[in-house]
Amino acid sequence: MEGAEYLKERLEYSKLLFTNSKPWQMARPLFSENLTPDMSVDSINDLSVEELEKLGIKGLFFDFDNTLGLHGGVDIDEGVDEKLRELVSEFPSLILSNALPLRQIKMQSRLENEYGLRVLVTDYQKKPSKKVFDFAMGEINMKPKNVAVIGDRLLTDVAGGNIAGTYTIKVKPLSMKSEPNHITLMRGVEYFLRHG
Repeated sequence: MEGAEYLKERLEYSKLLFTNSKPWQMARPLFSENLTPDMSVDSINDLSVEELEKLGIKGLFFDFDNTLGLHGGVDIDEGVDEKLRELVSEFPSLILSNALPLRQIKMQSRLENEYGLRVLVTDYQKKPSKKVFDFAMGEINMKPKNVAVIGDRLLTDVAGGNIAGTYTIKVKPLSMKSEPNHITLMRGVEYFLRHG
């Protein structure tokens, strides 16, 4: 089965699971508010330093998987490399990833040397926990209103950023081919939690 057809089938399956249940009908309004980003773009290449500054943004938190690099990897995708370098040269920035700590450490050693970009290594709290975002804001000494969270997932990046009070920017995933089935399935859940 081809990629687009396979994804469509999985999204339909998610719809059947979630849209016909009573708890889903009751919980949907609680989710949809936190799943709405302040801005949606195709990739970080669509962001400009000037526009972010006009919004009062002074710091950036990036997701890694399918935002900056392929899921499971540690390398920045060449399609966003130049823009990432520009953004991190202008704004204090961190990577907030739900990757396992060992992979976070591998990312840290590679990205800090090449980009000056720190990875917040967490093993006890994950996005969308507000504690992760609060800790990260303390690391760069910023208030939530001055931070933009940039990521491809509604339930982790956007919801967590919104709960923490930051500005949220949703990007399209770089490639869903590299991600595990459960994450693709969760994209369907995210869609239906937000749109019904």
